[in-house]
Amino acid sequence: MIVEITQKPLSPAKEERKREILLRQMLLSERLSAIGETVGGIVHTMNNPLTVIRGFCQLLMMRKDLNDKVREDLGAIAREGERLSAIVGQLADLARQSPSRAGTADPGTVLEDCANLLEDEMQNKGVRFVLDAPAGRAHVKGEPDRLRTAFLSILRFLLDGGSGTEEKRWIEVLAARKEDRFIVTFSSNRCVKADPESLFNPFTGPDNKGGGYLGLCVAFQILKKCDGKLWFKHVGGAGCRFIAEMLMPAAVDMGACL
Repeated sequence: MIVEITQKPLSPAKEERKREILLRQMLLSERLSAIGETVGGIVHTMNNPLTVIRGFCQLLMMRKDLNDKVREDLGAIAREGERLSAIVGQLADLARQSPSRAGTADPGTVLEDCANLLEDEMQNKGVRFVLDAPAGRAHVKGEPDRLRTAFLSILRFLLDGGSGTEEKRWIEVLAARKEDRFIVTFSSNRCVKADPESLFNPFTGPDNKGGGYLGLCVAFQILKKCDGKLWFKHVGGAGCRFIAEMLMPAAVDMGACL
């Protein structure tokens, strides 16, 4: 299957599919945003008293005039404080990225959806886009909506910024099966000067003005939750490349998923 963005209008069926996907993406984004804000507030509220409790507990345990019973009770408080801190840490992770549910997705279909969603933007920016995916369906671990969010984050990053040359911007996506893995390579002539490791860290990324680093961090976490990987490579002076690797579970009944 090869898809290339052209100036041809979408068919009515594709337009309807595009509206459906956009609505689902909007609802998912709103839900994740609400979860993140709520949990983030809980984490902040709990951290302050926990810090005070643990701090005073440690100071009291340093006293030499405590009897064994009091010291034992303080030890129990300290242990429970550590346990609560671990729970708060897990909530902080939830605020950054809610956990994925069990399921499978067809990455080829998801990539086609992404191409349809970004078609207008690519045409307006004059970007040449080519998608080459194997025929037939494949099933990887993860949910379609979350996988779509990851792929869209990568593609939007490649759409933003400059190529660093006078050459017209292009994006090529190559998908292929390899044993028990499904690999998607996103290539572009976008010029990226950042260190590869900083791209997936929202706190160290050098571009905090819409350059896409937070989106890449979300994509990285989504694929990681699905036992997948995402990494970045500089391609000399010719651009950059993202490689997403996803697990195709052997236990999945492919016939039941079709």
